[in-house]
Amino acid sequence: MTFKNISLILLFFSFLFFGCNFKKEEEKKHKSILIEKVLDTIKTKQNIIIEDCIFDQETQNDDFLKGIVELKNYSWDKKTKTATINISKNEVLEIYRGGCDHFALNAKFIVPKSITFKQNKDYILSRILWASKLIFNESDFKIIEESILQNKFSIDNSIPEDIHLNFLNNDVYNNYTFFYNSSNKKYNTFSIQYYLD
Repeated sequence: MTFKNISLILLFFSFLFFGCNFKKEEEKKHKSILIEKVLDTIKTKQNIIIEDCIFDQETQNDDFLKGIVELKNYSWDKKTKTATINISKNEVLEIYRGGCDHFALNAKFIVPKSITFKQNKDYILSRILWASKLIFNESDFKIIEESILQNKFSIDNSIPEDIHLNFLNNDVYNNYTFFYNSSNKKYNTFSIQYYLD
């Protein structure tokens, strides 16, 4: 083999090598641009969705819990907009605050299966009053308290594991609801929810 042939072969492989690398770099650059465009589109659509919300997503945080001594050891999940408080080894309180087109403020207790509505109604209602006093406005709390203490509510227990208590006072009837649920095999829950649409 002559020097000229070797040079031509080396030149051929050099072009092949650098040409392939150049093509790979171009493909990487093109993929990077495409990924960036897709991410920008997703961000834009997320912003449109958030901007279309009736309720401001930025104010749905844990500020309303700060300063409530009884709830000082909560942990806040920004994604689910839920505070979790371990009240005791047998009782957890979850407080949810959020919504886009509908707004909800919910205090839910998670308790052992032994806490049933039928046998522990007074205890359950006292816990609902305790949580209501902490998180709802004072005027609504007073109406809820009066409704519970004076039995001004109706109970729908047509499904025993899913009980609903409706307050009869018109000022809170449409916005507040009590739920008791025992369908989970490991625990029962009871909650009071403020709902605004």
